[in-house]
Amino acid sequence: MPKTAPNASATACTLKLPAALHQQIEAAAQAAGQETAEWMLAALQAAAERHQLGHQFMHDAQAAQRHLSESGQGHPWEEVRSYFARLAQHRAGHASLPPAPVARPID
Repeated sequence: MPKTAPNASATACTLKLPAALHQQIEAAAQAAGQETAEWMLAALQAAAERHQLGHQFMHDAQAAQRHLSESGQGHPWEEVRSYFARLAQHRAGHASLPPAPVARPID
C-alpha cells in the first residue's frame, strides 16, 4: 500500500489501545518495515475498504435477486463457479479469457 503523505485535509485522531494490542501492532509494523502509525493507517484503510466492498456486495446481490425475481433469468451456480475458476486461470496467464455465462430461465 502506498504511503499516505500528510496533507491539509488530514485529521488528527487519538486512539487508546490495550497494551497487548499496541505491542502486536508495533511488531507487525516493524516486520513490515513501516512506522507504527503508517501500519495502523494502512490497516484502517483496508478495513474501511472491506466494509465498503461488503456493502457493495449486498447491494449487488439484492439487485441480482430482484432481477431474477422479475425476469426469471439467472445463472446456475455451477456455471458461475466454473466461470470464475477459468477466469482465475486466465488472470494467472494459464488460459484464454472464458466467455461469460449466459443468463437463462431458472426454476
